[in-house]
Amino acid sequence: MRSKVVLVDRQDREIGYSDLESSHQGKGKRHRAFVTLLFDSKNRVLLQRRKHKLFDGLWDFTAISHPIRINGRTESYQQASDRALKKEMGIGHVSIKKNGGFNYFAKDGENCENEYCAVLTGQYGGKFSPSSEEAYEAKWIDANDFLIDIKENPNKYTPWSVKAIKFLRKNI
Repeated sequence: MRSKVVLVDRQDREIGYSDLESSHQGKGKRHRAFVTLLFDSKNRVLLQRRKHKLFDGLWDFTAISHPIRINGRTESYQQASDRALKKEMGIGHVSIKKNGGFNYFAKDGENCENEYCAVLTGQYGGKFSPSSEEAYEAKWIDANDFLIDIKENPNKYTPWSVKAIKFLRKNI
């Protein structure tokens, strides 16, 4: 059975399910998504340069995906974050904190993102190995340098990472 993304209202309440592709075409269908940003003890954040048909080549958070529904069960944010961290960065389980979320719409050619995006954070100081299918590269960067760069150069970053940083600054 194929997995589905979870359609949600503006408050992240489930209202249905859809295939991934049609959820990203035209105006899209609002669905649940998340970003995971990992910090280490040296006040650095782990970023990746995205390799994807949407917003290809832009810098992004550590892991990015959608909780999926498969075989009648919907993944928790923790389960989805663990899956994405493993797939994208070769990182095992990291306990995450959900800091809230925001709704956004971003167009990229004929495709789009129409999402409720949960902002997840976690502490991690281990090794990583970015998947060549998911990322062009990944790096640790000083958190303060990152905050300056994303403010001064937002076009280097995915639209949701820019919005997620604004959300974190306002809500934490």
